[in-house]
Amino acid sequence: MDRRDVGGWNGPVFVVADEPSIKCFNHSRWDGCGLKADIIPVNTDTPHWTLPSLTQTKGVRLVAKTFKMRLFELVNDIDPSIDTILYADGDVLIGQPLCLKHFFDTYVPQLSASKRIFAFREEEEGTPLYDKKIHGGIWLSHREYSKPLMDAWLQSLLETGYASDQKAFVAAVESGAILEREIGWMDTHQYQTSPGDHCLPENNMGKRIDKCDGFSNTPLKCLVHVHNARCVKYGGKAVQEYIDRFGLCTMQDMPYCTPMYMSWAAMGWFPYDSCRKLELGHVFG
Repeated sequence: MDRRDVGGWNGPVFVVADEPSIKCFNHSRWDGCGLKADIIPVNTDTPHWTLPSLTQTKGVRLVAKTFKMRLFELVNDIDPSIDTILYADGDVLIGQPLCLKHFFDTYVPQLSASKRIFAFREEEEGTPLYDKKIHGGIWLSHREYSKPLMDAWLQSLLETGYASDQKAFVAAVESGAILEREIGWMDTHQYQTSPGDHCLPENNMGKRIDKCDGFSNTPLKCLVHVHNARCVKYGGKAVQEYIDRFGLCTMQDMPYCTPMYMSWAAMGWFPYDSCRKLELGHVFG
């Protein structure tokens, strides 16, 4: 777990997973990797298939997304005294040694009834959703202060069924269920990146670079999100070169990006019983 080995975090780490995923942590493939975390088993209580849709979240994917807003409920059986949680998608890596202490020291004290969540922005300055759309893969929440916001976010997701929980968050903001002033914004420039971000306009005198040279050499920051959009935009070869920099024990000989023809599995349309990582995108490119 790079949150411990690289980030320097000595507190509890939780992995939320359903039964098909839990078996993967005990797979012989990862015997020597040393999972230093508590696994929280969850029951999706729905068939692992659904009618294909690119615009709505259905079936097991919808149920899985609801757990993001119910984290404190899930950790209660292990440690009900925990009052602050940093949520991170499974594809978020730690890129700087011992960076988490400074990160937590900066933002945890600021959580309050007036700042119910701290998140990174998803949109560029000057765009309509700049103060509304959060990065849905990394955010900091508090048991008491964040509960009204999380409840509103969960309700919005269930009512809209959006394919993106970020869209459900925006819908809750636009309806007034979540107040813009109660969203705390973390410093993306200092703490968070996705590979290829150095090609964006704000880092290149306003000009976007679509064919980004040196993609695999993107500077590492504390929180590095290597998500499926990277696979689609830059191709599996470039993403693999970047991932190899981390020396992840769990990856071994598996490619990070999976081919587009595996969409049916990555989107949860049909059952797929395997421990192979599913990060929708191109293997080659």
